[in-house]
Amino acid sequence: MLRLICVFLIAISSVANAGQFYSYRQWVALDDTLRSLYIAGVFDSLLGIVRDRKDLPVTKHYDNCITRANMSNGDLADNVIAFVKSKPELQEKSVSGALMNYLIAYCGPPPTR
Repeated sequence: MLRLICVFLIAISSVANAGQFYSYRQWVALDDTLRSLYIAGVFDSLLGIVRDRKDLPVTKHYDNCITRANMSNGDLADNVIAFVKSKPELQEKSVSGALMNYLIAYCGPPPTR
């Protein structure tokens, strides 16, 4: 339910209405609330990429991992920042790239199809 609320807030925010996509460095510079909302949208977008039923185990793997960890959006944002702090190559990329690298490191690789 929290994710649904956050996605709704992103959709009505001026950032989303402007079609704003942030680089990792731009995202880190946002205040805590906007950073948390943005990472929620990125997480949901990454999990929403399902071409067919074969992709569902991957989606479930990461969704279940974050759910089991009882991680809030703020926690997820803070964890991604802490993870990327020691990886300068990820600091030059997108937020989604940083998030995916974090998820693989934290949750492990997704199950093979």
